[in-house]
Amino acid sequence: MIALFDEFSNQNFIVFNSIQSDDVEKINFEDFIKDDRTVVVDLSISNDYKKQLFLMFIILSKIIHYTKSSDEFTRKIIISPRLDLFFDTWYLDKSSNYGVIDKFLNPLIQEGFGMIFSVNQIKYLHRNFFNYFDNLVAFKTSDKADIAILSSLMNLQELKGTGFYSSSRNASYQIAYLMSMKNNEILVKRSDINQVFPAKIDSEDFQEIIPMNKEEILEYMARQGYDLKSTEKKIIEQTKETIFEKDFGSYFVFLEEIIKFLKGIKTVDKVGNLYKSKIKEDLKKCIYQKAIKLTKDKKKLEELRNILFDILVKQGYLVENHPKTAGGSEALRTSYAV
Repeated sequence: MIALFDEFSNQNFIVFNSIQSDDVEKINFEDFIKDDRTVVVDLSISNDYKKQLFLMFIILSKIIHYTKSSDEFTRKIIISPRLDLFFDTWYLDKSSNYGVIDKFLNPLIQEGFGMIFSVNQIKYLHRNFFNYFDNLVAFKTSDKADIAILSSLMNLQELKGTGFYSSSRNASYQIAYLMSMKNNEILVKRSDINQVFPAKIDSEDFQEIIPMNKEEILEYMARQGYDLKSTEKKIIEQTKETIFEKDFGSYFVFLEEIIKFLKGIKTVDKVGNLYKSKIKEDLKKCIYQKAIKLTKDKKKLEELRNILFDILVKQGYLVENHPKTAGGSEALRTSYAV
């Protein structure tokens, strides 16, 4: 995931690599693509769809990145939910950033990946998205905006009758059917068939399945060649927070600047006179270039600098270091050491 963000430098990778374990059986992302088995990424730990989508697109971005840098991968069918939240028409129109759809879909299509995407309300999905998909499946809907878009995409108003109905009645019949379908009924538009047709999903077998308990799942997956217990342990081990992440939390993005700052003032503290005002001044200079991109408000920049200073003191990166020659009656300025 770190590799996705340009602001992480080689220094960050050195820090991360130095604290990783020596487990030779690490789970590497490219194994997901090289292996021809099905990969299921369970994001149900979060009930927030936006967080799930964010994680899902990180994974898909890694797939795109890997296919660009290596020819050693297995083409898969990618099934992803709630695309209407990510390719939101209002957001893309507002930012005029239609190219992100092409940037995301083109690499996968060019490399032969199949894609099955679901949307909750099609009216929120940007129209450019439909340039890539000729096969549509519609479930029951009563939203007027959704119906209007589906009628256009599936050509419901242009279905050819056999002479029994007028074109207007035929169109109104199809829309009425779309609004009154049962849970297991769908309308299907296929690229190789000119007309939309109704279908039923045979869901009885799925509804009658009794969910397996954890032990049954582990046993079943072991027969498929997956050691889920061991795999889960390795994943948890690899996702442990680093010391820096624990100490700095969301301010971890300034790690490179903080390391540079600490190295710089470490030479000064040997001489002494490393006072609070001097430290804050140098810290502000180190974080300025990145911080100014996040906020152009000088007051907020000062607040950010002060927060980072407080973390450095609280977590012990900076410690008080009073001169040994000071007399008991002298008023001292607080000095610090790294």
